[in-house]
Amino acid sequence: MVELIIAIGMAAIMIVSIGGALNSVYKLNMRSEMREKALAYAKEYLEIINEKQNDEFACICNPAPCSPCIKGSQSCNPSTGYSSCWMKFPDGLGTNNPLYLNKITNSLQTTPDPLDNISPFNREIAIENLGDFNRKKITVTVTWPEQGSTKTVILSTILTGWKNL
Repeated sequence: MVELIIAIGMAAIMIVSIGGALNSVYKLNMRSEMREKALAYAKEYLEIINEKQNDEFACICNPAPCSPCIKGSQSCNPSTGYSSCWMKFPDGLGTNNPLYLNKITNSLQTTPDPLDNISPFNREIAIENLGDFNRKKITVTVTWPEQGSTKTVILSTILTGWKNL
């Protein structure tokens, strides 16, 4: 009879231990999955901005050459032999951060787009001019709540306006 009680006690301890281990593995898997989603959301924004960089930043002289090149309320000075240059801010905006993408037009804007519903994640863009306006550091920050704290993924890339448009 004592052996049976000991065996049942040991089985109960093993079941509780295995359950705890499975719970820890599940939580770790969920954290990893959330981080992978956040990375994908950040990469998506970087890819779209890379594709549309000249639409957002370029001023093209028409007729060429010109100095300064004027587009909307912004201007820039093309380098010698160039008929284009990049502006300080994205087209139509007066700031570089925080910015968001419009999901329909893929253009930058200063307010979050309600169509960009990736709950519980939030993402925003910051643009930093590096030296002159023809080099920009694009940083995408994705945040999400996890177990009572805020987790963050940050990805950056540098874009250059090297091409004469």
